[in-house]
Amino acid sequence: YEVPDRDRFDALSRILDVEEDFYGIIFCNTKAETIEISNHLNEKGYSADSLHGDIQQNLREKVVKQFKSNKYGVLVATDVAARGIDISDLTHVINYGLPQDPESYVHRIGRTGRAGKTGKAMSIIDPSERRKLSFIKSISKADIQKGKLPDAYEMVKIKKNRIKDEVESIIETEHFEEYLTFAQEV
Repeated sequence: YEVPDRDRFDALSRILDVEEDFYGIIFCNTKAETIEISNHLNEKGYSADSLHGDIQQNLREKVVKQFKSNKYGVLVATDVAARGIDISDLTHVINYGLPQDPESYVHRIGRTGRAGKTGKAMSIIDPSERRKLSFIKSISKADIQKGKLPDAYEMVKIKKNRIKDEVESIIETEHFEEYLTFAQEV
């Protein structure tokens, strides 16, 4: 997804809203970025934590353990911090900007879709990063396609469908009596 730098976080939020069952890593290039993005995501109601090279080993282990146990579905990390951790069943990897070299790109996107499972790798880039992306694409031989973010109308439609699906799921479980008052209020 190509967006101006000022719209990068909004693009990330839209991706997280649209993608179902997100359990993934958002890769950033700096420690400051991991902390900032993680904090903003938590403020918006997402469940996220950050991992960077300056985190002490005991805290790092705690963060990874909580992520693996699905305490939160979003891990915001730098390449250095993510090296050596083995996390299975990731559904998504998002590059919040491009890494410095093609090897890092391949390492990042290779964390999803392991052991015969499927996964998605996405990148949110500023128009100034087009050349770097072309270089990464040619060196890594990756099939990178430009995506279009959903507009406000599509976002509302997606959210309405999710609410409808959730309500149908509640009704199917036959434990919906506790929601009847709420439904009448709505």
